[in-house]
Amino acid sequence: MSSTERARTRSTLCTSDRTWRHLPSKCPTRTRRVIAIAVMLVGIGFVAVLTGAIAQRFIAPAEHDAETSRADLHAKLDAIATRIERVEAALGGSEKDRSR
Repeated sequence: MSSTERARTRSTLCTSDRTWRHLPSKCPTRTRRVIAIAVMLVGIGFVAVLTGAIAQRFIAPAEHDAETSRADLHAKLDAIATRIERVEAALGGSEKDRSR
């Protein structure tokens, strides 16, 4: 394998050379790493916000339905309590009054 072929193989296998090419060559290694870390953090944050927004689109309707069903449940329980009070009144008092 000639030196040209080795260099070509190494450049295709080692992607870090390509990653740093957009930065000025006079830029020190530490500065390049800090810039790369900042770019990665911004990218990760963007993907996280995007994922959260998409998830919220699916979760919000379910929460609304749960609130509606809770309100319906409370209304039904109030109606049942009212009916029980009417039955107790028709029978002449509640169970508490009978036990005394």
